[in-house]
Amino acid sequence: MTSDEEEAPDASAAARAAVSGWLDVSGGEPAVSDGAVTVTVRVEVPQVVPFWTFDPVERSATMPYTPQEDEVP
Repeated sequence: MTSDEEEAPDASAAARAAVSGWLDVSGGEPAVSDGAVTVTVRVEVPQVVPFWTFDPVERSATMPYTPQEDEVP
């Protein structure tokens, strides 16, 4: 028997799966602090029109987090 947590993708894989395959995604590593977990990803926007460049886009999501019994020191 497995739990939902064991079957869930890791945060980095989920971040990459959430955008088109032709975009370059970095980040996605969770940061845990004060009962919350934050995941930040950064996407490099490709240049598709000559002379038009765009800054990378960075977004974060924060959700409540309760450590599992086996994660408590």
